[in-house]
Amino acid sequence: MHPVVFFTSAALIIGFVIFSVFFNEMVGGIFNPLLNGISTNAGWFFTLCVNVILIFVVYIMFSRYGEIRLGGDDAEPDFTTKSWFAILFSAGMGIGLLFYGVAEPMFHFTNPPIPVENQTEAAHQAMAFTFMYWGPSFLGNLCTNCFGFSFSFL
Repeated sequence: MHPVVFFTSAALIIGFVIFSVFFNEMVGGIFNPLLNGISTNAGWFFTLCVNVILIFVVYIMFSRYGEIRLGGDDAEPDFTTKSWFAILFSAGMGIGLLFYGVAEPMFHFTNPPIPVENQTEAAHQAMAFTFMYWGPSFLGNLCTNCFGFSFSFL
């Protein structure tokens, strides 16, 4: 750990959070138009990036890089593949699937992100957003973070 980097970052983040709590109307007045502008004008770029990352992860999985053993050639895993899957699934996805698996589609159904004409369209849109947030695109982005962490500890 680099103390200067850590404490500077921590102070800036904590300061921003405290400022946002006490001046939330002002901060909301700044960030809401910014969010709407980015969503309206650059939503396509976000979707493009997510799909490129997903394609990259699938490429890595089936290329020679997917065969790299973490820990070296003689390393033995601490857990079986089935145990690792259970650990990662329950830790990373457990709360998301149990809570948000129902709550998020219902939220998007009652408050459609894009205005729709009828309930059928709202239901389709709600499920589309939920699949986007919790489907392969989410897992692909999660994998890119895992790549960085795993190779930083080699």
